[in-house]
Amino acid sequence: AEHLAELLTSTGIETSVCAQVPEDAQWLVLLAGLNVSQGSAIEENVNLNFEVFEQTRRCAAQMVDHGNLFVTVQATGGDFGLAGAGDNMAWSSGIAALAKTASREWPDVAVKAIDVETRGQSEERIAQELFAELIAGGPEMEVGLQADGRRITLRAEPATGAGSPLELPEDSVIVVSGGARGVTAACLQELLSRKPAKLAILGRTALTEEPADLVDALTDAQL
Repeated sequence: AEHLAELLTSTGIETSVCAQVPEDAQWLVLLAGLNVSQGSAIEENVNLNFEVFEQTRRCAAQMVDHGNLFVTVQATGGDFGLAGAGDNMAWSSGIAALAKTASREWPDVAVKAIDVETRGQSEERIAQELFAELIAGGPEMEVGLQADGRRITLRAEPATGAGSPLELPEDSVIVVSGGARGVTAACLQELLSRKPAKLAILGRTALTEEPADLVDALTDAQL
């Protein structure tokens, strides 16, 4: 953090290093995802996701209306764990997912998720790579910085499944975990459009009486 702050300050950008994210932060480069070492345990890497989430929540109210920049940085091999980052480090890949969620909730904030391959690199070198990406990087949201100097980005491409779809037996009962919203609901609607079946949908939210003023609200926007 100190090396990166020094580089940013040298360009005239007022920069401060904080152990806790200030509640009034409007420009934030969150480096907590680098707080892991080679050979660390799975739990240590998983906990980084929670740490980054809690740090982000501290300034979330400010970011909604006044935010300008939000950048997460992680150490999952420089490719977001897609090549199987060793030493359990891929378990902190949820940090980039947080950035993508923030980009939806804060549409006026410039958001970027950076993954740095830290193996064999000094703190000074990592700071230089981050500085170059922040100052002169492209508009891509997800950027991987490799130890050999390569810069990679992620791109989603459609894929066709192999084989033929399985036929559901008559009188099928499909057990679904994960509730009935979002991608779960979309998948079930597509499935049932092909063949009727009974559903058993499991969720952890307690069933309560619906408030009277929400009875006519059918969409997320109306709710």
